[in-house]
Amino acid sequence: MASQSRPPVVLVEWLDASAENEQMNVKVGIERMQLDRRYSLGFLVHKDRTRVVLASTFDPAGSETDLDQADCWLVVPRGWIESITTMVPAAQQPEKETE
Repeated sequence: MASQSRPPVVLVEWLDASAENEQMNVKVGIERMQLDRRYSLGFLVHKDRTRVVLASTFDPAGSETDLDQADCWLVVPRGWIESITTMVPAAQQPEKETE
């Protein structure tokens, strides 16, 4: 069924895992290895207790029998998220003019 709204655009600040493939002293490794801070901007297409899903492109359904489409997905575990800031609120799609 067609959506009647556009999802909000949000900025997600999150901490990402990091990996190192170099042999080193454990103490040095613990000091050197840190979580990487990330910032992701996109359409908030889904949020539940375990994950937040962003899409960089959102295409609203064209008809009542069509479905919304999105691409360039990013899924971030909720436990990794520091903050979610709404940049552009969700919006109702305007009625299309007919001639």
